[in-house]
Amino acid sequence: MSKIKTVTIKPQITLCNPADYFNDLIEDGVSVHDALVSIMEEELVQEELQRKYPNYTVRDDGWDLDDNGLESVYTIKLIEMDPETGRPLDDGDDEGLELLTTDKDMAEA
Repeated sequence: MSKIKTVTIKPQITLCNPADYFNDLIEDGVSVHDALVSIMEEELVQEELQRKYPNYTVRDDGWDLDDNGLESVYTIKLIEMDPETGRPLDDGDDEGLELLTTDKDMAEA
């Protein structure tokens, strides 16, 4: 006898104005396929960040993408935020957290 499970998922879209972002990518010479993959990857990464690190935000210098053609690797530097004030807990110049995510990791998520 098989088990049936029902789940409810409410996606949180983080990308503002994806049509403009898509058009900008196309104007920059990115193929339609690569533009769509880029948008989907960014949304998956943002969702993963919000789920795993809700009290953190991406540092100004914290988003780096290494795309070697086979898979994308995002290196993201995070800084912890005070949930009450919305300000960084440590204004120092420490490296924060670093999250490495690959396409394979995102497919498993």
